[in-house]
Amino acid sequence: MGRPSRSDLTEDTIERVFREESGRIVATLIRAIGDFDLAEEAMQEAFAVALERWPREGAPVNAAAWITTTARHKAIDRLRRDRTLLAKRHLLEADAALKSLAEGEENEEMTELRDDRLRLMFTCCHPALGREAQVALTLRTLYGALLESARTTAMLFMILIGALMFAEFINITTMPGDLKAFVSRFEVSPTLVVAAICAVYVVLGTAMEELSMVLLTIPVFFPVIVELGFDPVWFGILIVCVVEIGLISPPVGMNMFVLKTLLPEVPTGTVFRGVMPFMWADVVRLAILVAFPIISLWLPGMMK
Repeated sequence: MGRPSRSDLTEDTIERVFREESGRIVATLIRAIGDFDLAEEAMQEAFAVALERWPREGAPVNAAAWITTTARHKAIDRLRRDRTLLAKRHLLEADAALKSLAEGEENEEMTELRDDRLRLMFTCCHPALGREAQVALTLRTLYGALLESARTTAMLFMILIGALMFAEFINITTMPGDLKAFVSRFEVSPTLVVAAICAVYVVLGTAMEELSMVLLTIPVFFPVIVELGFDPVWFGILIVCVVEIGLISPPVGMNMFVLKTLLPEVPTGTVFRGVMPFMWADVVRLAILVAFPIISLWLPGMMK
C-alpha cells in the first residue's frame, strides 16, 4: 500500500479536531459572543475554511486554536454585517414611514385617530393561525395590556400617595386654619373668595393635569369653603367646571398642546381660536352655577 496523501492526512486531522474539540470550541465561542446558533455557524465556517486551506498550506500545530480563532473572526464579521444591515434597514423603514405619512397627509384628511388594538385582538383568534401561534400572540397581547395598565395604575397611585403626604404636611403646618383666620379677619365677601379660588385653578390648569391639581389644592381650599358656609357638593361641581376651563384656557392650556401634538399640521393660533367659544361657554356656565347654586344642588338633594 502507498503512503497516504497530504490531502488525506489533512482531512483526517480536520475530522479528528472536529470529533475531539468541537464541543470545547463551541463553548468558547458561546462565552465570547453569547449566541449559540451563531457560534455553531461560525465553527462550521471555520472548518470549511480549514478544508480549503490546510491541504495547500498544511495543518497548523495547534489545530483547535486555529479553528477557534478563525471561527471567532467569522462571528465578528457576521455581527458587523448584521449590525450594518440592521442600521440600514431601520433607516429605510423610517424613510418609508415618513414618505407614507407625507403621502397620507397630501391625499387624505385624517378625521380620527386609528386604534388597532381591537384588530389585534381579532387577529389573535384568526382561524388561519395555528393553535400555538394563537396562544403565543394572545399571551403577548395580554402582557402588553397588563403592562400598560400597571404603568397607569402605578402613576395614579404615586399621585395619590404624594397628595396624601402633601395633605398631611398641610395639616401639620396649620395652613388651612391660618387661611380661614385670614379670610375671617378681613371680612372678605364669600363670592370674592370663590372667585379667587377659581382664578387659582385656571392658572394651575395651564401647567398641571386635573387629578394632581384637585388632590393638591383641596386640602387647602376645602376648610375655607366649609367655614364660609358653602355646600361641599356645590364646591366640588364648581371645581370640576373651573378645572376644565383651566385646561383649555390660553395661552398655555395643557389640553391645547395635546391637541396640537395630535394635529401638527394645524397652527397653534387656529387651535386656540377654535376653542375660545367653548371656553367662554364654560365661563358662562360657571357664572350661572355661582349665581344659582340650586341648579347644581337640586339633583343631589333629591337623592337624600
